[in-house]
Amino acid sequence: MTKGEEQIWEASIREVLSQNKRWDSSNKSERYHVIFDKVKMPPKIVLGRASEIIKIEHPEISIKSVGGGVPTNQFIEKFGFKITEDLIYNKTDSKKFRDYIEKKINHRNLFQDFINFGSSLLLDLEIEVYKVRMSLESKGVLSIIIGMRTVFSYEEAENSAVIGLVVSKSFKSLHQNKYNFYSVYDFKGEPEQQLVRVSINDWSEINQPLLDEFKIQFSLQYNHIKNSKLTQWNVEANTTNNALKYVLFKNENINNFMEKSNDNLVKLIRNSFERIWRCADSNKWYILKEYDLLTFDWLDNSIDYNVINIDSLKSGKRAITPWVKKMKQGDLVFIMGKNQYNGIAIINSEYAFQDNVIDMGNNGLKPSVKVTYIHKLDEAINHTLNTHNNPTTFATIDSYKFGLDRVINMLQTEVPEGYNALKNYLNVENISTDKMRGKLKETPLNQILYGPPGTGKTYQTISKAISIIDPEFFLENHDRRDLLVKKFKELTITNWSDSNGQIAFCTFHQSFTYEDFVEGIKPKVVDDKDIIYEVQKGVFKSLCDRARTATKDSSDFDSVVNTLQISIINDGPITLTTNRGNKFDVNYTGQTTFRIKPHESTAENPQYPASIENIRALYEGAPLTDVYNPSYVKGILEYLYSHYNLSKYQEVKNNDKPYIIIIDEINRGNVASIFGELITLVEPNKRSGSKEELSVMLPYSKKEFTVPNNVYIIGTMNTADRSVEALDSALRRRFNFKEVLPDYKVIEKVLGEKNVWNNTQIKTILKKINQRITRLIDRDHQIGHSYFLRLSGVNEENITTELKSIFSENIIPLLQEYFFNDINKLGLVLGDDFLIDSEEKEEANIWAEFKGGDSSNYNEDVLEVIDANSMSDEQFKIAIQKLVN
Repeated sequence: MTKGEEQIWEASIREVLSQNKRWDSSNKSERYHVIFDKVKMPPKIVLGRASEIIKIEHPEISIKSVGGGVPTNQFIEKFGFKITEDLIYNKTDSKKFRDYIEKKINHRNLFQDFINFGSSLLLDLEIEVYKVRMSLESKGVLSIIIGMRTVFSYEEAENSAVIGLVVSKSFKSLHQNKYNFYSVYDFKGEPEQQLVRVSINDWSEINQPLLDEFKIQFSLQYNHIKNSKLTQWNVEANTTNNALKYVLFKNENINNFMEKSNDNLVKLIRNSFERIWRCADSNKWYILKEYDLLTFDWLDNSIDYNVINIDSLKSGKRAITPWVKKMKQGDLVFIMGKNQYNGIAIINSEYAFQDNVIDMGNNGLKPSVKVTYIHKLDEAINHTLNTHNNPTTFATIDSYKFGLDRVINMLQTEVPEGYNALKNYLNVENISTDKMRGKLKETPLNQILYGPPGTGKTYQTISKAISIIDPEFFLENHDRRDLLVKKFKELTITNWSDSNGQIAFCTFHQSFTYEDFVEGIKPKVVDDKDIIYEVQKGVFKSLCDRARTATKDSSDFDSVVNTLQISIINDGPITLTTNRGNKFDVNYTGQTTFRIKPHESTAENPQYPASIENIRALYEGAPLTDVYNPSYVKGILEYLYSHYNLSKYQEVKNNDKPYIIIIDEINRGNVASIFGELITLVEPNKRSGSKEELSVMLPYSKKEFTVPNNVYIIGTMNTADRSVEALDSALRRRFNFKEVLPDYKVIEKVLGEKNVWNNTQIKTILKKINQRITRLIDRDHQIGHSYFLRLSGVNEENITTELKSIFSENIIPLLQEYFFNDINKLGLVLGDDFLIDSEEKEEANIWAEFKGGDSSNYNEDVLEVIDANSMSDEQFKIAIQKLVN
């Protein structure tokens, strides 16, 4: 093909992609696509249409058949267009890869490091998906193959992992003794390379020069074959496992991938139980199965573990600590040891000294807890899970290589009656939203998320709110943040005159008052000129009123009133009749009041108010004597019943449709003043409908008020502003508190390969800073992980610039605030390279003349913190390296 013909082909392909005309769905591609300026088109369509253009406009060019699949891809790539392969895998590939992980992988963290490094390498070198082959060999070797060469591999020996890396023959010869290669495989042909294997227990044991050489040789091999027929062989080889390819190119978390096999059930279990345990059976299953009690060998009935220091015990402390301090009533526990499975139970009591005791024969008396069995076997079976050599007796299910997903998969294949018993307990087969809500972990009516800044407290309120209001949606989409945020916005109340929404949001601050939260007298402009003062509801009372009269359809009070308002605005006033037969017109022009005009009135242009609050009061059972303009108010209410099917209050007053108020920065307001007398009414057992229901007479409206049982309060508080102990004690007694600390795993998960920068993990930088803050101040002043998450949206080449910005705008200002510019403490956290001599030092003598004065104590060096943005990239990298030691 001549250069001129190549230019014609390139122009024709570009024209096809630029026009982006639709094509018949029967010609869609399941795997390959050409990507061009946001256009995604099957290669066979592109090539076919380009051929038609050339036939018409350049008949002198002979067009040869290229052949479908990879030859078409390579032909189009020749002209500079990008081909992609969609990462799709079937159940067979998925099962093979999961089986491989379960049976062959004992060091899952190390295997995850292998996946992370491979993924970052493929991304850095811009390796095309369809040009790489993945092989899972029966002997346990996982290979990444470019052309006909294994360039990267993973396998496990007895107590370590063996990593295969392609290097040049010269590099291998020079460094054989230095790296102690496990084995070597010699490739024939060009380029001259060898596959070397190194045995490691931690990824950091692979020296950086070896990884650098590997990257070079990996790139050489790819460039050598990427336009050759070897690419076609690579694709057509039957050994490719597309599940592995998906995980590698997507940099998938292995634990998340493993859970997808029983995805819905695992999700439901995790959301139904806050804590999930595994407990071995003390080798006395024949005793335990006869009682609704659970214990294990390490426990001693003569010791009160509530009063001793468990860490001082010589043995058993790993199991005893969670048993005593963390296990709670309602937890799920799988009774299974290293090899055996016995059953599944729900914990019904917590540990208490000599409260529940069981005689375990020659094991003696043991303290135990009450349980209810979901499933139990008469004789234990071997569960065949490949677990840790020495798992502790009592631990979370995800510890020691058990893993909830693996246990559920094991039950499905080996103990189907246990699997079905668990499903039946959770009512998986025919679960409604109401039942799903009941199966979700018990959500307290009042809770506060507290922790240092940037730990995601406000972020978590979105998930918590949706899990309460629409648990089915939450279970299906809990890992789709975009959908959760969209749903949250749909549910948030932005206009109180609109009946839509179940979530109210407010932020406490020094000026926030009882009048803003509950009710108060506020000015209101009427008729565009006059000002009146009326009782207006605050955000909490507005939400409570809406929640009290809500239904699950459109017949609730707010929806019906809103429909009437819209009807009058669109169609004009309506005419109604009082009980005595007097006609009156009802108009609405906005705000919280209907305007009444009687037909028979001696007054000139009479206008009387009918407050929506008075209509609500009458609806909820208030006597007519408590209502202003009762005849008109009652007439409107009767109209709502007859024309809009308004539900009777008695039918809806105990409804369970959830409403939520989110109070951000709850500790920044004067809580005692803002809540006032409502501080007692928010208690769960004082809510309306409870046995100890309480009501108060509100000071402004003089109306009786209760807090509905379907109103949830979620607060957040920043412990760096004020500690939990400083919060109003009355509030602390009535709220559940959940601590939200920096989560370094979130950084690793969200950033993926970007978590590794300049041979340093971003999470390690934050962890080091927080370790030092905890020593110098306390754990409440740590810095949250969210500040670093914005790196996920930054290109690789801009990460250093963005990281400097994070230090300059967030990290350093927080530290300066925490330490009141104490340079000594700032230096201990950040290191020397973030400090610089003050400009004052340049002056030889800064002091004024003062006879008898002594400045010797004040002549020491004055230091200042450097603005990270002013540092060069190299200076910043060196400073961070010193920061993490």
